[in-house]
Amino acid sequence: MEGIAAVALLIALLTYFEMNRLRKRLERQQAQWETLCREMGRTDLLEPAFPPEVLEQVRQYKAQGKTTEAIRCLRRAGDFSLAEAKAYLDKL
Repeated sequence: MEGIAAVALLIALLTYFEMNRLRKRLERQQAQWETLCREMGRTDLLEPAFPPEVLEQVRQYKAQGKTTEAIRCLRRAGDFSLAEAKAYLDKL
């Protein structure tokens, strides 16, 4: 039984380290993408593309003063952090 637990722990650790490595690689690639877009003057490519109905709903919430609902909607649709959703909402 202890052998199985040790193997499971080893697999979990290896998975954690691999995921961490991939996360760092993705962050580097995202930074390169942002740099390229800015150098080419294509900052429009850096903005997330939401379906029109999501943007309409967010604009309605914002017009009604329902900031919390608008942020929730953005976070669900765009996988944003709270700060990212708030910053995006402020730009609308």
